[in-house]
Amino acid sequence: MTAKKPAIDLIIHIGAGRGKDLKDYLSMNARHIVLIDADHNAIAPLQRLAAGSAGAGCDIDIVDAAVAREERDAELLLYNLERVSGLCAPDALTKIYPGLKLLRREKVRTRAAAEVVGGLEVDPDKENMLVIEAPGEELPILENLEGENRLTAFSRITVNAAREALCDGGATADEIASFLDLAHWPSET
Repeated sequence: MTAKKPAIDLIIHIGAGRGKDLKDYLSMNARHIVLIDADHNAIAPLQRLAAGSAGAGCDIDIVDAAVAREERDAELLLYNLERVSGLCAPDALTKIYPGLKLLRREKVRTRAAAEVVGGLEVDPDKENMLVIEAPGEELPILENLEGENRLTAFSRITVNAAREALCDGGATADEIASFLDLAHWPSET
């Protein structure tokens, strides 16, 4: 007989884009899923996906927010390749993706990661998962959560990062993994 994996109570996805991972999250039998994205144009598609998943036995919330280390005025850079859109200027990205084109810039007011997470019901005694897809902001988000004692609420952390820093001021996957190792969390990068 195999042991049943405990159900995920809460999944928070920072940088959810247009919700490509929602089906996977629903298959995890999460009680609550929070999809966060800074691109205002992604919010309506996320809301439609959430509405289409009604009856799945899961609460799905959509949050329109740019998440960073601290609250500040910033510029959201939106590219023809959605997964590299974010708050940081591309550096190595333009070498890796020679067809990368800036579609538009939006002025945004970022919110501190700990403030966003603190506004959610995160029970640290349950299985909670944090997913970060925020190019160049991955490590600052983790540092903010750690500094405000919010990172310990997550038993699973997945960060989408590259082996080299792709954005100005961004961290490498190894730097993020080292931070999580020092903070005593198993990491998936």
